[in-house]
Amino acid sequence: MRWKFLAVALPVVLLVGWALNVSISVYAISPGNAIDVNQIISVNGLTKQNLGPPLFMTDVGLTKVTPLLWLVDHFNSSIALVPASSVVGTDTSATFNQSQLSQMADAKVGAAVAALNFLGRKVPIRYGVEVLSVLKGTPASHGIQVGDLVYAVNGTGTPSAKSFSATVAGLSPGTQAHFSILREESSSNGVRAENVRVSLTLGTNPKHKDRAFLGVEFTQGVYYQLPISVKIRTGSIGGPSAGLAFALGLIEQLEGRSITHGRTVAATGTIGPNGAVGDVGGVAQKAIAVRDAGAQVFFVPKAELSAARSQSGPKMKVFGVSTLAQVVAILNKLPTSKNSP
Repeated sequence: MRWKFLAVALPVVLLVGWALNVSISVYAISPGNAIDVNQIISVNGLTKQNLGPPLFMTDVGLTKVTPLLWLVDHFNSSIALVPASSVVGTDTSATFNQSQLSQMADAKVGAAVAALNFLGRKVPIRYGVEVLSVLKGTPASHGIQVGDLVYAVNGTGTPSAKSFSATVAGLSPGTQAHFSILREESSSNGVRAENVRVSLTLGTNPKHKDRAFLGVEFTQGVYYQLPISVKIRTGSIGGPSAGLAFALGLIEQLEGRSITHGRTVAATGTIGPNGAVGDVGGVAQKAIAVRDAGAQVFFVPKAELSAARSQSGPKMKVFGVSTLAQVVAILNKLPTSKNSP
């Protein structure tokens, strides 16, 4: 009898261990945090403004589940279970996390440009090529860096990938070329772009002996030369979905006044430099997070209105929007809250 018991117990122990420790190709999306953007945004040269009720950004929790967690989460209506392929695609965890942080950095720039454009403040633009990678041992490795925006070669503008390729290809191997670059540098006042001039002796293209060789991979790039220095402290939070909330917070900071008129407002959505609002993920879970934090109004991308309303509750109004200007217009039309100063 003892051996029969062990014969049954061992598979059970192994099954329990598998259910507790083995991840499957499914992610659980759960409600995250509601964060007041006015507490994390700073504009260099401006006194920090206390603008009244919170203006929330929100995120989601993202967890790769085990079979046991899948079973538990399956009965939790606030959690969505989605295939890993729809979250990370073919990326590794490290690549996905880095991509999310990069998207967050882009969201901050996009929000600043959108806010400034909305306020009628001109933002100079520089077009060029963004360096994606630098091949080891090539001429480029002696001075060009990943992330550089190359906007001229030997004084000739290269505003597109096509013009950059043609300009470099037209040079002779062994000649010296001068690259005009915008390079981001971090300081205590935030990130700013420095103009850098890099001179390099070109190599020989291994496939075309009569053409010059540099050794970079690149894509079309653009740099917005912000007239202000902005810091938005988001820590390890990634992704582009806080762009709309950042833009609203920056408008408040730059104007020195609340645009929510005493209401506790939350927003999610990507933001383009022109103020266009784009789709994001996990909107139902984000609605739960901001609802529980006390938001009275929640702005979401238009296509995700029904998902947000499914979890909004009776006290939170949800609006689907397409542009930053539309958000501000809706706020101006809503009745002023009795909490408004």
